Amino acid sequence: MKQKWIILLAVCFFTIGLSYGQSDWEAAQQKKNADLAYNKGVGFFQSAQYRQAVDAFTECIKLNPQHTLAYLQRAKANFELNNRQAASLDFDKVIQLNDKMGEAWFYKGYLQLITDTATVKLENFDKALEYGFNIPEVYYYRGVVRFYKKDYPGASSDFSMAIDKNPRYALSYFERGKVKLASRDYTGAIYDFQQAIKNDTTLIAAYNNVALAKIYTGDFNGAIADLDRLIGLQPKNFIAYNNRGMAKYSTGNYDGALEDFLKAIELKPGYVQAIINLGNAYAKKGDHKRAIDSYNRAIEYNSKSAEAFLNRGFCRELTGDIDGACSDWKMALSLGYQDAAQFVNECK
Repeated sequence: MKQKWIILLAVCFFTIGLSYGQSDWEAAQQKKNADLAYNKGVGFFQSAQYRQAVDAFTECIKLNPQHTLAYLQRAKANFELNNRQAASLDFDKVIQLNDKMGEAWFYKGYLQLITDTATVKLENFDKALEYGFNIPEVYYYRGVVRFYKKDYPGASSDFSMAIDKNPRYALSYFERGKVKLASRDYTGAIYDFQQAIKNDTTLIAAYNNVALAKIYTGDFNGAIADLDRLIGLQPKNFIAYNNRGMAKYSTGNYDGALEDFLKAIELKPGYVQAIINLGNAYAKKGDHKRAIDSYNRAIEYNSKSAEAFLNRGFCRELTGDIDGACSDWKMALSLGYQDAAQFVNECK
């Protein structure tokens, strides 16, 4: 009897040992399968097969719920599929598993930026840099957020850092140019917009902005040349026609300005600024009736346009309608155009 127990115990011990050995083997096989699924997902992602990539990364996560990179890559694949909520949840999961993964912080911030600029936190980009993810795009997008928050020195610094890391980064030149334009550094803005165009000739907005900067510096012919190129690239760009009209107006070419303003309005009938500019050009040519008609039209589209009321007041004064002029100037003042106060005082 004693011998039988010994054998039974031996069998039991052997069975238990076999059970533990099989578990280790299964765990190793499961990890191997998880890695295979992950690599399969990477292959799908690299070939832009994002739905298949999501499925593969999901399979990997089922096999290994702690696979941080699988969550990261699935988030990026979902982002490419415009599944922003799913992507956001996965970026958060990555940070939960490893809060020192800079790439996840960057994408979290970028996703916030394109979803709702007002709520994006600079901390996301700060942490991306803190944890070693310092590609040019991190500086660029942090600069975009800082520009939105009107932190112009901070934004300019970030765009400069992005350019230092990638001297051909056209968008960073463009955004830094916008900072300089907002800061009234027109010469610096012109340089940056020109560099943006040099590095990306399809960056349409840069042509318009460099022309605006030139208008502010008084280089009207240079602005016209830039806008000619822009209109050649985009014949239906109503903003370009309006701005070229402004440049022509400033050179005294009122007929050319009228032609451009009319074209801008044809392309965008409710374009209030172009309608006001049209009135200004008519007024310069002495056609006060058409000028007043233009201002009336502008006010119909935007009853709070102080500029339209102010300029209609000038034309009414020139046509002898003093009461109408005073009424318009008072309205312009009430809408916040403080310079109208001097004309209102003349009405007393």
